[in-house]
Amino acid sequence: MSYIITFIFWVFLGFTFYQFQDMFPKDQNEILSEAVRVGDIDTIKTLTEENPVYWLISKAIEYGQLEIFLYVSAQVKPPESRFMEYVIAKCDFESMAKYGHIHMLQAFLPKFKKYEPVNVVKAITYAATQGHFETVDYLINLTFSDNDMAFLTSKDLTEIINNVHIQKYPQIIDLLEETRICVEYISGNIITTRNP
Repeated sequence: MSYIITFIFWVFLGFTFYQFQDMFPKDQNEILSEAVRVGDIDTIKTLTEENPVYWLISKAIEYGQLEIFLYVSAQVKPPESRFMEYVIAKCDFESMAKYGHIHMLQAFLPKFKKYEPVNVVKAITYAATQGHFETVDYLINLTFSDNDMAFLTSKDLTEIINNVHIQKYPQIIDLLEETRICVEYISGNIITTRNP
């Protein structure tokens, strides 16, 4: 009989804990992550006032929270090495493309361009494989209109096309194919048929 009472007690205690678990304080990282997700910049400012956290930048990129991205970027101390600063900026740029956040790419591009001509091949590949047509189109147009962007080659475009799922994203494949034809025409390698 005492085993049954003990069992019932533990089941009741477990149920009670499960039911009221939201009343217990959450880990600060969970709170920050949730604040980024919903765009609560006041919570971010309060909790990171004395100690900015770099991982919030990647969370802000993931959720498309430009205001939080800009705030945390301004608060985090830049790396000592210019190379590391470039690597971090490159990863942020590619992540923005991967999640399809054009508004963030537009805001971040001037900061990224200060390093060297921007090579957008990886960014276009990430955006294309995730199905972000508008982002792919935006990045391709940048390569033709912005002198600080590295020019796309036919080989780059073929590589990107080979990474995109043709049944899932036929519109992106068509855009990339048309761009490849334009690039080959501009570079003097005029072609008569499409080569996948």
